[in-house]
Amino acid sequence: MDAAFSTASPDTILAMLLDVLFDFAGVHIIGDKAVHTDLRIDFAFTDIGETWTVWVKRGVLNARLGASPDTQLTVSGPKAALVGIIRTLDPDTGSFLQRDVKHLVELLRDQHDRTTSR
Repeated sequence: MDAAFSTASPDTILAMLLDVLFDFAGVHIIGDKAVHTDLRIDFAFTDIGETWTVWVKRGVLNARLGASPDTQLTVSGPKAALVGIIRTLDPDTGSFLQRDVKHLVELLRDQHDRTTSR
């Protein structure tokens, strides 16, 4: 899968602590182009038992540990699958979802199939 940004290898990105991962994603947003984005997503990492709220507003990506009651979407899965989604961040819009949603669904389905077949 080609990432919107590729300043680190997939293995390096997967090994990042979650706060570092979201900081890494945030520095790749082009703030001037994402200034009108208003997006809030909960990422529930099922394999490590943590949920992070991520929001992009006024061209800036922020993340904090914990779920938010007012997110537009909650995505759940193991870290490897959710990192795959985070890597599809569109730096021009600051959106995770304006890229190929069908691809994201297939990615999650494939990851689910691999983890349940073990």
